[in-house]
Amino acid sequence: RRVHGCLSYKIDMRRKVLMQNATENNFLGSFSSETDIEKILEPLHVVTDINEKGVTILECPGNIYDFTKYTFFYDAIFEEAKLRKLVSVQSFNELISSQPWPDVDLIYLWSVGRCGSTLVTQLFTAFPGFVSICEPDDLFLPFNLRQELGDEVYEKTMENALKYHLIQIKARFKDTKCVIIKPRSMGFWLSRFIPKAIADRTTQIFLYRDVKPVMKSFLKLLPQNNFVNNLTMKIMKPLLVKKMRPILTCLTHALKISPELKEPCEKMENLMEKSDQFFVQFGFAGLPFLHLLYKHYTSTDHFKGKLFAVKYERLIENPVGIFEKILGKVKYPYCQLDDKSKEDMENLMKIDSQKNSSLSKEKTNEKKPKEVPETIWKALEEFMEVSGQKEDLKPGFILPDTL
Repeated sequence: RRVHGCLSYKIDMRRKVLMQNATENNFLGSFSSETDIEKILEPLHVVTDINEKGVTILECPGNIYDFTKYTFFYDAIFEEAKLRKLVSVQSFNELISSQPWPDVDLIYLWSVGRCGSTLVTQLFTAFPGFVSICEPDDLFLPFNLRQELGDEVYEKTMENALKYHLIQIKARFKDTKCVIIKPRSMGFWLSRFIPKAIADRTTQIFLYRDVKPVMKSFLKLLPQNNFVNNLTMKIMKPLLVKKMRPILTCLTHALKISPELKEPCEKMENLMEKSDQFFVQFGFAGLPFLHLLYKHYTSTDHFKGKLFAVKYERLIENPVGIFEKILGKVKYPYCQLDDKSKEDMENLMKIDSQKNSSLSKEKTNEKKPKEVPETIWKALEEFMEVSGQKEDLKPGFILPDTL
C-alpha cells in the first residue's frame, strides 16, 4: 500500500486504499434518486468527488474536521462515511445556487510543502469558532472537468462545491465564524476563482521560506541510495509525471489568464517539456509559479488588501509578533490573543520548528539533510531566470507585502 516516490503519489495510493475499504465496509446505503435531493442540505454531509457522471456526497456523522485526529480531510471522510449519495451536476448546481452563502469568513493558505501552512492552521484553530479543511479533493482534483462540462458549468460547480462545504460546516458547528482551507501543494491556481459573492470576506495568505530548505525537503521524498528504491523510482517516474501533468496544465492555464504571466509561464512549460529530470518535469512542485502568481497579485489591484505573505523563518523567529500582525490584517474581532494563547503558540512553534529542521531524519536514516544536487539547482536557476525570479533563490529573500 505504500509506494516509494513523491509524497503526492503516497497520498493518492492511501486515498485509493481508503476508498476501497470504505466502499466495501463502511458504506451502508446505496445511490439515492434525485427525488429527495434536498436531504443533502441536512447536516453531516460532504462532497467527496465531482465528475461528469455526477456529484458524490457522503454522510459522515463522525467529526471529520478533527485536525488532531485526521491530518488529511479525505482520510476522515472515507473512514467516517456511513451513506453515499449521487446527484447530477445540474441538480446539485440548481439546489446549491438557490441557497445563501453562510455567514462565515474564509481564509485560504497557499504554499508549497514545509512552509508553515499546517502550523498557521493550528494557530488559528486554537481559537474557538475556527474550522479547517485540509486538502478537500472535490475543490482541487477535478482538473479535467472544464473540458467535460464547459467553462460556465465548471466554474459554477466549483463555486457551489465551496459553498456546500461552508453550508455543511455551519450546519454542523453553528458557532463557526471562520473556515480555513489548506489546499493541495499546487492548488493555488484556485485563487483565480474566488467567488465574487464572498470576495470581501476572503483572505488569502501565501506562505513561503528560503528556497534551498524547501528543495531539501522535496528531495527527502525521493528514494535514497539503494538498488530497490532507485529501481522503484525508475519504474514509477513516468506514472508520476503523467499524474502531475494535468495539475501543472491546470496551474499554468490559470496563470496565463493574465497576459503579463503568459510568456514566463510558457517558457517554464517549455523547460518542463524538454527536461528528463523529474524535478523539472514536476515544475519544482509549483514553487516558481507560486512566487510568480503572488508577485502578480501584489503588483495589481487584486483582492485589495485581502492578500499578504508570511515567511516561515520570520514566523519561527517571532511567533507572537508575526501572528499578531496576521490578526491585524484579517481584523477578526472574535480572535484576540491573551497570555494563555501566546504561551500555547510558543509551544506550537517549537514543535513545528523541530520537525522541519530534522527534515524527516527518521525516514532516511541520515544524520544530515540531503544536499540539493548541482544539476537540480542549476535547472531551478534556469527556471527562475526565464520567469524573472532569480533573486528569489538568494537566502533571506523577501516577497512583497511580507509580514
